Amino acid sequence: NGKIGERMSYEQVCAGGTGYKETVRVVYDPKRVSLETLLFAFFKIIDPGVGNRQGNDVGTQYQTGIFYADAASEAVVRRVAAIEKGRAEDGFHVLIEPLAVGFHAANQVGAHAGQTAVVMGAGCIGLMSMMALKSEGVSHVYVVDIMQARLDKALELGADGVINGKEQNAVQAVLDLTDGFGCDLVIETAGTEFTTRQAIEMVHKGATIVLVGYSKSGEMTLPVSLALDKELTFKTVFRYRHIYPMAIDAVASGKINLKGVVTNIFDFDDIQNAMDKSIADKANIVKAVVKIADETRL
Repeated sequence: NGKIGERMSYEQVCAGGTGYKETVRVVYDPKRVSLETLLFAFFKIIDPGVGNRQGNDVGTQYQTGIFYADAASEAVVRRVAAIEKGRAEDGFHVLIEPLAVGFHAANQVGAHAGQTAVVMGAGCIGLMSMMALKSEGVSHVYVVDIMQARLDKALELGADGVINGKEQNAVQAVLDLTDGFGCDLVIETAGTEFTTRQAIEMVHKGATIVLVGYSKSGEMTLPVSLALDKELTFKTVFRYRHIYPMAIDAVASGKINLKGVVTNIFDFDDIQNAMDKSIADKANIVKAVVKIADETRL
């Protein structure tokens, strides 16, 4: 019974509709997922700011228990409904969240046509960053990793080229690709000191590096003098902010193939095996997805 612009409590949401002209009906197993969890997850999709209205919508904490309905959220609901109707890959919109991270990284660096970019790391976030860069018009996007299966996936998803850091010097490879000039930007998702050093070395003067990956220790020793000499700009990414509509649009319009990112699908009852294999077989499992229920439909 809520209307656009009206603040609604959780109980009100449960008691009636949101006032949206289009809604999404989800078939779920109440023995596995509570209604509260389901509603909260869905409202996180249409408005990542739910529960945290101080301008930081990283979407990690349920603080106030208050849901909001507004015109912006209604627009996103329409896009979610479009995905559910099949204009994009059905069943894979769970990956909108990591895609939002990739778009945030691309936005941080001001990605645009005419640039040459390098993504360090071809895990899920690296692949999402690569696809975000391509969708925003970056002319040449290269991906660096040491696992060939991940590099093959990057090529499948649209990378202009890949560099196996185990087999060749990634910095020299980038310099060769750019006629010795260096690349315009780097999105570093591997989270290692070695790859971050390489990022500083492979960019040209005045370039921008976006740090997305976290190191194990939280600390790195980097060639700061070289960064100063090049007058580099460093940007950082925690998660995202106000990016969901952009990510949903990119998928709904067919610009980004989320389904292609997934290499393994596990049933909910097999979740422990999914976790174990994802850790033990990183060379082959690029992105694993756990299927919560058998059916999600309009």
